[in-house]
Amino acid sequence: MSDINVEVELEPGFQNYCLLPTPPSPEEAAEAVRRSWQCLLLAPRRITAPLLTAAYAAPLAEIVIPDFTIWLWGGTGSFKSTLAALILSHYGDFSETNLPLSFESTSNALERNLFLAKDVLTVVDD
Repeated sequence: MSDINVEVELEPGFQNYCLLPTPPSPEEAAEAVRRSWQCLLLAPRRITAPLLTAAYAAPLAEIVIPDFTIWLWGGTGSFKSTLAALILSHYGDFSETNLPLSFESTSNALERNLFLAKDVLTVVDD
């Protein structure tokens, strides 16, 4: 099988999403799963378990149609954006300062971008 290079231009806000260029080795995959599960230790399980579940369930949205939204609620400085960015990092290179969408966008822009991101986890931050 030959390597095929494909280049995609992503919409603004989605540049940090990425796919692995090559499959990981079994050791790398095992380490990735271990690190992923460590996300459960970041906050109480009642908060982290639904977030981690959403990260794994998002690509299955065509099969198991989700009928929910996860909303992180808390006071300023309670690390909501940081926690959301860590979970979103399952899909690319994110931090609390470069989340893909913002409530500053128009409702039409948010609807369009959420449609484009329908099979991945995304975050709309204030």
